[in-house]
Amino acid sequence: LFCRAAARVYEKSDPQKFVLDETGGMLISLLWIPQNAVLFVIGFACFRILDSWKPWPIILLQNSKSHFSIMWDDIAAGIITNIVLHVLIRAYPGIIY
Repeated sequence: LFCRAAARVYEKSDPQKFVLDETGGMLISLLWIPQNAVLFVIGFACFRILDSWKPWPIILLQNSKSHFSIMWDDIAAGIITNIVLHVLIRAYPGIIY
């Protein structure tokens, strides 16, 4: 609903003024991650890198003709970031203290 309205209002496939997608992606990045400033900074940086560079498979979602692509690319970046953070926590358990 929001994606369709944003695409119509801003007449773009991914308008910069529409930040609900960024917010959702970042929230997914930190889902089930311990509250820790270091992890938050790493998660934020990883999410922004993935969202900016849009590696495969994120680029496929971005290039989709659906108005849902506004959200899906950021959701994918959030999921990948979340996986990276969980791997870091498992590899370096001392990072959360």
